[in-house]
Amino acid sequence: MKKGVSPLLAAVLLVALAVTMSAIVSNYVIKKTREFNPEQLAEQSIYCESVALGYTIQDSSKLAIYGQGENDPARGDPIKSKGVFLFGPITLVNRGSFSIHQLIISAPGLQSLTYPVFGKDNKITELKPGVDNKYTLSMQVNMDNTKLDKEIKIVPVIKDIEKNQFVKCSERQLVINYKQVCQEILKKDCECKGGGLQPNCQQ
Repeated sequence: MKKGVSPLLAAVLLVALAVTMSAIVSNYVIKKTREFNPEQLAEQSIYCESVALGYTIQDSSKLAIYGQGENDPARGDPIKSKGVFLFGPITLVNRGSFSIHQLIISAPGLQSLTYPVFGKDNKITELKPGVDNKYTLSMQVNMDNTKLDKEIKIVPVIKDIEKNQFVKCSERQLVINYKQVCQEILKKDCECKGGGLQPNCQQ
C-alpha cells in the first residue's frame, strides 16, 4: 500500500520552496534597483510640479574653470585627463518639496550624463528639501569649441513613491550660463586653471 506525503514533510517542502522563491525574487529586485538607466525614466509625474532647483555661489574666490593638473574644486579629486574641464564650485539648492535622487547634466558638445548625489565620505545620498538642501559640485564644460553656447542644463530626478519609479522632471530643469555667472559674480570671464590654458580659456 502506497503512503502519501506526510503533512510534516509537505510543510517542510513548502517552506523550502517559499524560501527559494523569496531569494530569487529578492535578488531580482536588488538587481533592478541597482540598475539606473536614464533612458527608462518616467517623463511625467504630478510630483514634478513641486520640484524647484536653484543655485548659489558660496565661495566666489574659487569660481573658475579647472583643467588637468588641478583638483576638482568641489570634491578635491585630481583632474587627470587632458581635455577635461570643470566649472565650479556651484552649490545647488533644493527649493522644492521632494528629495532629488539624481542629476542629469548636459553641456553643449558633451554627452548628457546622470550623476548621483554624494554625501559625506563620498557615499551616495539624496538632495533633500528643508534644512540640508544644498549640494556643491563642479560640472564639465566643453572648451574645444568656443563658438558653442555656455549653457549647462541640470534636470532633477525624483522618485514617484506611489508608482515606485524614478522620474526626470525635464520641465523643471535648471539652466546655468557659466559665462554669464562669471561676469555677474567676478565681473569678468572665468579664468582657466591647469591644462596650460590662457586666462581667456582659449587654447
